[in-house]
Amino acid sequence: MNVPEAAEPVGPDAVSSPAAGPVAGGATGGGPSVGWDLSHVRAGLLTTGALAAVGVPLIWLLLDGRAAAWVLAGLAIVAVFFSVSAYAVAAAGRVSDSLTMPVALGTYVLKIGLLGVLLVALRDEPWVDRRPFGLAIAIGTVAWTVVHARRVWTTQLYYVDPPPR
Repeated sequence: MNVPEAAEPVGPDAVSSPAAGPVAGGATGGGPSVGWDLSHVRAGLLTTGALAAVGVPLIWLLLDGRAAAWVLAGLAIVAVFFSVSAYAVAAAGRVSDSLTMPVALGTYVLKIGLLGVLLVALRDEPWVDRRPFGLAIAIGTVAWTVVHARRVWTTQLYYVDPPPR
């Protein structure tokens, strides 16, 4: 069986490039033998920045400054949500692969709960521009999902641990 060589391990706080090679995980539930690749976070943040650079001035011209501010707020919420999840799951994965799913689900429930409380608290406020805010969140979420999908499709990932050398 021809198994590609594993990438060099990265430190606990290092961010590696997708071109660095395969990323192995500890499918046995122990700590991973190779560090977590968080390069998709940088790509997602750059994509969010590009969306903000185009969307904020456009909405400012089409609507007003308040709507543009809500576009920026919506994109910021999406970037924070995805980044917090990625780093929390990577931190859990450095401890044990069996912690990644509970941490992913826990951060998701916590973030959605906080967002729900915020939206309910602000629902009747006249200064909240809900349409640009919601549209920015929807577009930002689709953009981050595309960034994640591209990473999964283009990065060689092991679904089982490679054999020891």
